[in-house]
Amino acid sequence: SIWTEALVDDPEPWRRLAQIYERRRRYKELSEANDALARLETTPAARAAALLTAAELCWTRLKDENAMLARIGTYVRANPGPLPDSLIDLARKAERLAELCVLCEASGHYDELFALLRERIEKTSDPPQKSELYRQLATLLIEQRQDDDGALAAYEGLLALGDDVEALRFVQAWAVRHDDPERLAGALLRLARVESNLEERRDLYMERGRILRARLGRPRDAIGAFEQVLA
Repeated sequence: SIWTEALVDDPEPWRRLAQIYERRRRYKELSEANDALARLETTPAARAAALLTAAELCWTRLKDENAMLARIGTYVRANPGPLPDSLIDLARKAERLAELCVLCEASGHYDELFALLRERIEKTSDPPQKSELYRQLATLLIEQRQDDDGALAAYEGLLALGDDVEALRFVQAWAVRHDDPERLAGALLRLARVESNLEERRDLYMERGRILRARLGRPRDAIGAFEQVLA
């Protein structure tokens, strides 16, 4: 029919249907109409708005998390610009921030990804999960932003939860590059305590002792480090 043919590529009938479905509270059909408008609307902004409306309907009215997440995924992949707060809040309410992080990383939405990782770090009370989130944040800051200072903060957050060789090695290298003997001495001590190879452990204590004596003016602490070399 003419009506069916019009629905194929003309957004106007779908706009009218969406208005009818909204008035009649037929939310499943309203979601489908917005899905169609997400394909057919004449501007990118209008298509994005329709897709976001469909996602919100899936969550608030249809209680279908998977359908909501599928539409969020389509939105994130199709829109390279900043993600709207409403989309992030939708994922937050549905407790799907982990999935949104995956989508953001895959589609290059790194500003949002960094903010989401920091939010998840703050919210989680599980130490292993928090550690891995800190590690992921640090790695991405290095790889995608070459942000050594941001990575340092992330790794030191991880180290506040316990010793980690990868994080300690990064702090050691950062301290050498930035001539930070206090931070370097601390990293060397923690590395020495977790090092299983005797020779490498002695080298770490030796370097710590040298820094304590020559750079920090703490000869008594240096003696303690040198004694560990002989232990």
